[in-house]
Amino acid sequence: MKMWMVHSLQLFVSIEFTSIFIMLLGQGGMLINMIFVLSQSIANGTSMSPEMMPGYFKFVSQITPMFYSTHLDYNILFGGGKTVEYAVGLALVGLGAFVINTAIHHFKKAKQTDTTQESVQQPVMI
Repeated sequence: MKMWMVHSLQLFVSIEFTSIFIMLLGQGGMLINMIFVLSQSIANGTSMSPEMMPGYFKFVSQITPMFYSTHLDYNILFGGGKTVEYAVGLALVGLGAFVINTAIHHFKKAKQTDTTQESVQQPVMI
């Protein structure tokens, strides 16, 4: 049950986090997401310990969801400390992404469709 709850939170946070760039840049935001996925793969703390990471990856590990979800998985599967700290960190990243997405949605103007166009005649079925 713990693993299911952690992965539910992780899925929500990941969707919110990747939606930031898509909402800002449209389909071009996926290019930014690909760069972030590569950065998160190094910054998640499994391939390189946080003490050995260069400054960029230490920064990325603090603002992206992969670091927290990876450590939560390890803590649940193998035991360990700081489970609450990682869960709160993941929730804060998700909350921050949600607030940013809400602000983007609020301030971004929606495309207006032209309602004055003539309607297309539909063929009548006999």
